[in-house]
Amino acid sequence: MKHLAEFAWSAGHPTLVITLVFTAAYCAVGIPAHCLLGPGARDYYGTMAGVFAALAYLTLILGFRP
Repeated sequence: MKHLAEFAWSAGHPTLVITLVFTAAYCAVGIPAHCLLGPGARDYYGTMAGVFAALAYLTLILGFRP
């Protein structure tokens, strides 16, 4: 896990990477949800996926970085 945290830390500035992770998760979950369930589902599920992905990244950085 420490190697993954080192890679995540070296990927870029944490604020930028959190933004990119949120955007990627929002698009990966939000676009299929929009096609299958409508625009409200895109906003809800996409935002939840983005928030949880960004929190997971932040936990990885803060929890395993010395």
